[in-house]
Order: sequence, then structure tokens, then C-alpha cells
Amino acid sequence: MLTNERIAHRFWNDPNLRQSVILDIGKFTVAMFALGKGLDAKGCCAGTGTLLALNGEHYILSASHVWHEHLKSSSKIGLSLIAEMTHSYKMETGAVELVSDLRPIEWNEWGPDLMLLRIPCEYVSEISAHKIFYDEKVDGKPVPENCGGVDLRLLVGTPAELGTFEPLHADLAICNFFVDVNAPFKAHNGYDFVDFNFNVNAPGNPKNYGGVSRGGLWDLTLYFFPETDNQLDWSRTLKGVAFWQLPIVDSHRTVRCHGPESLDVLKRQIKD
Repeated sequence: MLTNERIAHRFWNDPNLRQSVILDIGKFTVAMFALGKGLDAKGCCAGTGTLLALNGEHYILSASHVWHEHLKSSSKIGLSLIAEMTHSYKMETGAVELVSDLRPIEWNEWGPDLMLLRIPCEYVSEISAHKIFYDEKVDGKPVPENCGGVDLRLLVGTPAELGTFEPLHADLAICNFFVDVNAPFKAHNGYDFVDFNFNVNAPGNPKNYGGVSRGGLWDLTLYFFPETDNQLDWSRTLKGVAFWQLPIVDSHRTVRCHGPESLDVLKRQIKD
């Protein structure tokens, strides 16, 4: 029988298992580009989005400032769909609809900073050929009873600092950061948030997390079925969206995310 300690040990010592978890969450994630503004490839980078399915409609979830500062003035929105391939998938900006928008009078570290873009049906089938729209009733599977489990938390984003840019081409990596699963969600002005601190001098960590803000925050639980010869599986739940980075202090930078209560407020404000 696998104890929780042995599950954790296997996860942190098995790169293939970690990669399987990362690729699983990556199915719901896209990098976004604001195209047609006369910008070079680096200037077109708008950030990260999470694909959502709600009540039969299809959306991109991200931070509100992604729309207002980048995508709104573009003629087309580019999405990354196929990993490790030169590719381009474009949607007409005028075809998508901002259906829920939480933003402050001025952008600040408290927000709110969340939005949902409704994707027209004609784009959904093409996107679905390569990605999955996260439906919490289908994809947010719970942990079966009596299976135990080890809790993890994963922040997904596309830091521009780690990308490679040419005038007309961007090579970006959607990065995955395992963060403190015990970090508490706190309330502020009717919304919730959680902070994560990153050592900017640690190998692989960027100093600037621009592009990670806007990405999804996921809670995972690793567990096993005793009757499957100790084979591991995992649950997944979308918990929030990163939206702000604070200044570096003592070689550490804080990234702030909205939490599940803020997501609930955003969903309730979807326009008919």
C-alpha cells in the first residue's frame, strides 16, 4: 500500500510523473497574442489564458488588464495550441465577446482583475482539436473515497522573460511552478487572493513574472487505487488566476492570484 509519504516521494523523484501532471494541466492553457497592431513579436505577447466551458458556452479566462491593455485594440487574437511546433491560430478580435469583466478604476495590487471572453462556435472545434475547455463538472474530478492523497498547487503561466523573440516570431514556453499548497486565501474588498513568493535567483526562475500573471492556479491531489497495483492518478480543480507581481524584496518577488470566491463573482456576472 502506498502511504501519502511514499506518494510524495514518488512524485518528486519521478520526472515522468511530474511531466504527466504538467501536460495534463497544460491541456487547458493557452498563450495569447495581440496581433495586427504593428508590434514586433515580443510586443504582441498578451499573456496566458485558461480555456473554460460553462453552461454550454466556451470562454477564455484571464486577467482583465490582458483585454484592456493588449487584446482590445488588436485586429486578431493569436493562441498557442500545439506545443513545440511553429504554428499560429488566429481569431478575429471583433468576433469574441467580453462577457464578464472585473476591474478597478486604476490597476493595483488588490484588483479585482479578472475577465471572461466568450469564444464563438466557429472557433471552438478547431481549438478543441488540440486543447480542452475545462468543465469543472467533468474535468474537476474529485478524489475517490478511501484513497488518501497528497495535495499540490500549480501556477501556470508564460513568462515573457524566458521567451526567445525575433521580429516576426516568438518562441514561448508555458511554465509550471509548484507553489505553497498551504498558502492561505485572504479576503479584501469582496474578493479573495493568495500570494506566492519566488526566489528570483533560483535556477529557472525569471526575475520578471510578466506573463505568469493571467495564468491559472490549480489545486491537485495525487492518490492511488489499491486494486490497480499502486498506479497513481490525480484530481484537479481550478482555484484562481494570477494578476499582479509586487516589487522584488531581498531577492524575492511576490505573485498575487485571485481565488475561487473571486472566480464565482466573475461567473455570476456573465452577460446573457
